[in-house]
Amino acid sequence: MASGVNTVDWYADWVHGQVNVDPSVQTRQWSREWKRLHDALSPPEVNGIFEFASIVIARWESLGGLYLGNADTNVADAREYMRKFLAPANPAYLAVENLVPNPTPNRLDFFTMLRHNPLHGLNPAAVATQDARHVVTWLIGFSGIEAQQHLHVDEAGRLQVDCSRLFAELQQSMEAYAQYLDLDTDEIGGVRPKERWRRAYWDGFKPKFMPQLKWRQKGADRGFQL
Repeated sequence: MASGVNTVDWYADWVHGQVNVDPSVQTRQWSREWKRLHDALSPPEVNGIFEFASIVIARWESLGGLYLGNADTNVADAREYMRKFLAPANPAYLAVENLVPNPTPNRLDFFTMLRHNPLHGLNPAAVATQDARHVVTWLIGFSGIEAQQHLHVDEAGRLQVDCSRLFAELQQSMEAYAQYLDLDTDEIGGVRPKERWRRAYWDGFKPKFMPQLKWRQKGADRGFQL
């Protein structure tokens, strides 16, 4: 074995300290910490509009995994988080699920447009209609977009996204999620919110190449219901 390699038990003890916290307190702390990231990517220092929009949507995905109890997340986790915690504050979020007519299932077109390419330093992707003759593109900024146009497609076929509003709505949704965690009553699959949060958070620390059952046993040995 290579020198300097820690034991799995040492690592599991460290992870236990990260996971064995109050989920609602941790969620509110993330919200405060991410505000600094918003400020760092905003003008006048930086105008990272694409990158920032992508990061916000990535947060939806990770928070959706915690909400549902999944560590291996995808568009479905982002969509369910959006429906549960963002749409009540701004119903326009429901319209960004399907920006164009297309029968493809399990969609969140907003996610498809802004999640992946910008996270890797590229431009967002347009979303094409089923006949591949028309597209919805984007108009993104930290300012200059009227409040009533945020998350609406304009006459030029551009989805308008105000990044500052996008982040403010993320913070609002995280407070709603923290309050949901405080209540800890809504079961999904017989599992309550805080237990789902800890399960997903624990699973997210699983070492690569380690079977999930063995990793979950390490969590169970430390008192988690996984």
